[in-house]
Amino acid sequence: MERLIVVESKQVTDQDIAQALELDRITYPDEYQLPLERCLAWNRRNDRIYTMLRNQDTGRIVAYVNICPITEEYYERIRSGEFYDTDLPESAVMEYSMPALYDLYFSSIVVHPDYRSAAVFALLFRAIMNKFIALGKAGFLARRMLADAVTEKGEKFCELFGMERLRPSGHQSSIFEVQMMPPRFRVSSRLTRELFDFYSAAARDLGLDDAPAAPARQAPLPAARDAVAPVFISYSSRQNDSAQRVCDYLERHG
Repeated sequence: MERLIVVESKQVTDQDIAQALELDRITYPDEYQLPLERCLAWNRRNDRIYTMLRNQDTGRIVAYVNICPITEEYYERIRSGEFYDTDLPESAVMEYSMPALYDLYFSSIVVHPDYRSAAVFALLFRAIMNKFIALGKAGFLARRMLADAVTEKGEKFCELFGMERLRPSGHQSSIFEVQMMPPRFRVSSRLTRELFDFYSAAARDLGLDDAPAAPARQAPLPAARDAVAPVFISYSSRQNDSAQRVCDYLERHG
């Protein structure tokens, strides 16, 4: 794997955000493209919303995630399935100004086609989990998290994290949601267990009585420790639905 480094918070430059939008153009239909100035405005409002991977040799951004704390009003509008996040104003993005419970919008996760591998996904996923924990230790905790999944890969990521599909949107996507406090997301790796335990303890400290203990960990993820490895199932037509049953079993168990 080429040398990739995590870039986040004040390390993220305007040029990095512009490169992230180039990844959007490769991945998303035209109607989901965001203007650069809006993304820059979001980042000026809260410079902790982006987590990126940079190729050290080329200096290019090859993957990124945008997770915004947003106002309850806009959270509910996106949750309804009738609001395009391309219309999300700067004022809807919350600053991490004081310890509190925040409503998060998982705006996007994009990896350049040349870098789509379990190892790269693991690096990005690890960075996301570490950021959740670092923010939590500073008192910035997530109450719930919403996603508007446009692509099949986006839906798979939501399901991997244990997000529930709420409804189809009015713009050919799916709305997903997960409760973070007390935690209801899926424990599928060492990092998600660490995050689950941290959030469970924080919920108990806040007097949320239904804070659960961490569930038993699912089967360990192969190859890349904190990502789902690609699986190819080869079968003969004589086997009827055997391959589908195997596929369904693997998906049910994360």
